[in-house]
Amino acid sequence: MELLLKIGDNVDIQIHNPTNPEGVKTLHSQVMNVDNEFYYITGPVFKGMEYPIKIGQKADLTYYRDAGIFSFTATFLRKMNEGNLELYQIARISEPRKTQRRAYHRLKYMVNGSIKSYEKETNCDIMVLDISVGGIRATSTKSFYVSEKIECTLNLDDANITVDATVVRSIRMKDQQKYELGITFENVSEQNKNKISAFISQKQGELRKKGLV
Repeated sequence: MELLLKIGDNVDIQIHNPTNPEGVKTLHSQVMNVDNEFYYITGPVFKGMEYPIKIGQKADLTYYRDAGIFSFTATFLRKMNEGNLELYQIARISEPRKTQRRAYHRLKYMVNGSIKSYEKETNCDIMVLDISVGGIRATSTKSFYVSEKIECTLNLDDANITVDATVVRSIRMKDQQKYELGITFENVSEQNKNKISAFISQKQGELRKKGLV
């Protein structure tokens, strides 16, 4: 089923009835294996550090598809070792439900850019794979963790823009020293929204004339 989790998917996790006095935290993990009954995910992390999970704990898992954002409820069954990895075996106990529709149209178009972390001394060039007013999908030669706050600069022909952003997905690409990042823009000015929108409209028009969309 297209809406179920697949190997390599990144997931956001919210624990049911957390005892932490700071309230609900959004944890992050990745699906490493699946079978007919269970999913096997990496130890959930919060700000780059593994977060302890009790066996039997229930949680909501959220993940992304082209059709929108989906989630389901799961139970943590056991912790196990697979090679050098510590994984959690989890079972889905509800049907996938759509939690949000993509707010902006995305254009598949390659654009150069760069990103810089606000939380550590990491910066690098990126290649944008698709772009919307709300964010981008891009490849990077350096790793960034999910929820990391960054500064993102895009080279939109003659109109370069810089915006604050957050990493919402980070997947290491197979057989390559690269990472695929999902990046959401934060507090974008109307001026920059207009620049991005104008760029998307212009490129869509060019692609239509060539019969490519």
